Amino acid sequence: MLKDSLWANRDLPERHSIEYTVDIDFGPMGKYHAANFSSDNYTSDVSSDLTRPLAAMMNTPLGKPVFPRRMEVKMTVLRVRKTAEILALRLERHSYKPGQTVRGEVLLRPFRAERMTRDVAMTLPEDLPDGQYTLTVSDAYGWLERRRSELPHRFEPRTVEQLFQAVKEVVKPRLNRLYAYLAAPAGGLAVGSVELEYLPGSLAEVLSRTAPTETKGYKRSIWAEFQTDYVLSGKASAQFVVEKEPRRRH
Repeated sequence: MLKDSLWANRDLPERHSIEYTVDIDFGPMGKYHAANFSSDNYTSDVSSDLTRPLAAMMNTPLGKPVFPRRMEVKMTVLRVRKTAEILALRLERHSYKPGQTVRGEVLLRPFRAERMTRDVAMTLPEDLPDGQYTLTVSDAYGWLERRRSELPHRFEPRTVEQLFQAVKEVVKPRLNRLYAYLAAPAGGLAVGSVELEYLPGSLAEVLSRTAPTETKGYKRSIWAEFQTDYVLSGKASAQFVVEKEPRRRH
């Protein structure tokens, strides 16, 4: 039905991009919304964002199935391919103090166009410990993979309500945005779907022993995102040092 609507009057251009939104009303459960920009992938991205929530909610083994009350898909087709590959990340400096802003540029290779750069910046926490850190820039899929590894409890639902939240979490990243993240020591303990940060070590240990199957430790990276004109692919990293009192180097 989706493809028939898109190709009702003409064929999809060989080189194309699609800007789209998907809205589904699941009644009392809530509303699902996905908005993205796809390029050179026909209707695969649109179809995925439409069928994934329907299949999950209508065929859930976690409780009674939830059926949609209303669905709406909007698409705008552009006769141009807007894709770019992430090649490298270059930082302005290699040593920073806590609280300073890390600046750099990402080298991109657009489809059949000259290479270009996109500036990125991330402010470090004031209490960031001294040490060596890695700043990574990635596409939307890299963002989602990182989120899954850091916050696994958000993607392992045990109720229909948690399943609905997980489905909405999956469609948060935008394909035409550049995501930068920095692994940080901060984290917490998740009890079921509830995230508890800044817990004293003794309390975290008690909770882990009391309900070992319900508790999971998690990390939370520092994130920043940047709009681009392209659907991105790939990732790149660069290392730097944080020193509150920089040492003299001879």
